[in-house]
Amino acid sequence: MDQIWRFHSAEEADATMCLRSGSTSAADFYIDNGRLHTGTVDSVTESMVEAWKADLSRGDTSVMIAATRDQVTTLARAAQAWRISTGAVKMTTTSLADGSVVGIGDLVVTRRNDRENTYGRGDFVRNGDTWTVTAVDKTGALTLSREGTHDQVQVDAEYAAQHVDLGYAVTVHGSQGRTVDHAHLLINDTTGRDQAVRGAHARPR
Repeated sequence: MDQIWRFHSAEEADATMCLRSGSTSAADFYIDNGRLHTGTVDSVTESMVEAWKADLSRGDTSVMIAATRDQVTTLARAAQAWRISTGAVKMTTTSLADGSVVGIGDLVVTRRNDRENTYGRGDFVRNGDTWTVTAVDKTGALTLSREGTHDQVQVDAEYAAQHVDLGYAVTVHGSQGRTVDHAHLLINDTTGRDQAVRGAHARPR
């Protein structure tokens, strides 16, 4: 990558290029602009969830990004717990691939292409698609509404148990191509520069 796209701010664009090249000036930019927040694992995780909640409360779209699936699951379950407390999610007994129990109203992501399960104008369930759960039947099958559309599809209980995760948080790789108003990236001593660059390039609206 040698060109920057989608940035309104030239300084922001320059910072991402510095991050890519390993220049410490990238960190200076993010610190000076209040983008970096440090603390313990628990405190930073809590801060991320609070920032994500604030985004949603303003009516914005938001996603939390982390390097590992364990971190993603922790963040996603915290987000789900908050949505349950607000009445936005009604819990069921159906389990997902990440070990979480899904509720009606939950945001989820499909993790495997299923070309035989089509919807809309011939589109099919894809790896990385984001959906809202609108119904769960007695077999554990999920009725899903495609994010940003009125299209719906049903995935059976086996697919849900093996290839559907909560969608409030994603890995760095899983964030690629996702369009949101805000993104929050969890960084620790295991986060590589490539992951930080990819997370910093989460696509804004």
